[in-house]
Amino acid sequence: MKKLVVLLIVLSLAASVHAGLDISFSSDKGGNWSYNSEASAFSFNQPVGIDTVQGTTDKSLDNARVYIPDIAVTLNSDPYYYFDIPIYTGTITPVSQTITVRTGEENSKEIFSGDLNTGTIVIVGTTASLYSISQEDITIIQWIKGEEFVSGLDFSLTLQGGIDIAEMILNSNNDSPVVSGTFSGSMTVPEPATFFILALGSVLFLKKE
Repeated sequence: MKKLVVLLIVLSLAASVHAGLDISFSSDKGGNWSYNSEASAFSFNQPVGIDTVQGTTDKSLDNARVYIPDIAVTLNSDPYYYFDIPIYTGTITPVSQTITVRTGEENSKEIFSGDLNTGTIVIVGTTASLYSISQEDITIIQWIKGEEFVSGLDFSLTLQGGIDIAEMILNSNNDSPVVSGTFSGSMTVPEPATFFILALGSVLFLKKE
C-alpha cells in the first residue's frame, strides 16, 4: 500500500510540472462546484474566469472564461490507507464531453474547444484531485487563433469542500442536499522529459523499497 501511495504522490507532483502553454483558473474568478447526487456528477457554475496565462502570445486568453462540462464520478468504496488516512480513487467521465474557452461580449467568441476525456479522481478528506494523472486529457477540436503546436492539453482540477468528499459521494441519495465548494484548475502542455525523470525516480524508489 505504501508503494501505491508514493506512486500517487509522484503522479500528483508530475501534474504540476509543465512547460509551454499554461492556463490556470480558480473560484476567485466567478465559479464553484456543486455535487448532484441524483446524477452522481460534479457541476461547475459558469463561466469561470482565467487567472493567468503563460507560454502564448494569444492575448485574448487574458480575459477569457472556461466552460467546464458536468463530470460524473464512479468511486471505489474500498480506500487505500496512508497510515490512518483513507485515500479514495475512482474514474470520472464528462457528461457532455466538450470543454470550451470563450471571450468577448457575453462570452460569444470561442477561442478554442476540445473533447474532455475520461480520467481519474483521488480524494483525501475535504480535497479531491480530478484528472490526477498527467496525460492528454483534452483533445483539441478547434483553436481559432491558430496555436498549431497544440493538439492536446493536460487538464487538472482540485476541489475543496467543507465536508469529506468521498463520504458525500458514497453516502448521498436522491434526497441529499446539494453540496458545493471551491476549486482551482489548469490546462497545460506538459514537458515529456520532466515526466520521464519523475517516472524513473519513482521506479527506482519503489524498487529500493
